[in-house]
Amino acid sequence: MPLTSIAAVAAAAFAVTLVTAIVPNPSTIAASHLALRRGPRAADAFLAGVVVLDCLVFALFAFGFEPLLHGLGITSYLVPVAAVGLTGLGLFMIAGASRLAARPEPAPAVLSPRLHGLKGPFAAGLVLPAANPGFWIWWSTVGTAFIHAARDWGRPGISVVFSAYLAGVIGWYLPLLMALRRGRQVVPAHVQRRLIVALGLGMILFGAHLAVQWLTPLAHADEDRAAVEDSRSAQSPSPPAGRPTSPPS
Repeated sequence: MPLTSIAAVAAAAFAVTLVTAIVPNPSTIAASHLALRRGPRAADAFLAGVVVLDCLVFALFAFGFEPLLHGLGITSYLVPVAAVGLTGLGLFMIAGASRLAARPEPAPAVLSPRLHGLKGPFAAGLVLPAANPGFWIWWSTVGTAFIHAARDWGRPGISVVFSAYLAGVIGWYLPLLMALRRGRQVVPAHVQRRLIVALGLGMILFGAHLAVQWLTPLAHADEDRAAVEDSRSAQSPSPPAGRPTSPPS
C-alpha cells in the first residue's frame, strides 16, 4: 500500500476500520437486539466475542495468509483490490444510507433463545461475524493490504497496525454499548444517515487515491522504458553517407 510512514498506515487502518464498524452490520444489529431482549450485559458479552474473533483473525492473516502471499510473490494484487474494495464499500454506504432505519432489521438467526447466560452471547459473537462472507472478503483484501503495508516496519509495524485496528473497532463499540445501556441510539437516525454518506464519500476518495498511487509507478515505468529504447536507437551506429548498405548484386 503506497503510504510512506507507519503513522500514515496506522491512521488509515484506524479510519477504515472505524468506518466499517459504523456501517450497520450483523454484529451491531445483533448487539442491539440482545440489549433489548436480554439486557446490556448480554450485548457486552456478544461484542467481547466479536473483538476476540477479530484479534484471532488478525493473527491468522498477519502470520499466515499475508506471509504466504509474500512468499509466493503475489502481493502486488493487494493495492488495486483494496482500492476497488474501498470504492465499493463507499458506494454501498451511500446507496444504503437512504434505507437506514426505514424498518427495523431482523435479529440474526444465530441469536437463538436457547443461548443462556453470558457464554451464549459470547459464543454468538465468535460465530456470527465468521458466518458473514463479507467479513472474510474484507480481511483477504483491505485487511491484508494494511498488514502487508506494515510489513516494511517488521513486527513493530504489525503491532502498530493491530493497535490501530483494535482502536477503530472499540472506538465504535464503546459508544454503542453506552447508548444501549441508556436505551438510545449513538446518534439520531437522520444524523447517522448524513454521517454514513460523508464517510462513504471518504472511502471512495481513499480508494481513488490508492488506485492513482498504484497506477503512477506503472506509467513512469512505461515512460522510462520508452526513454531507454529511444536512447539505444540514438546510440546505434548508422552507415556512412554515400556507401551502400549491402554488397552490389
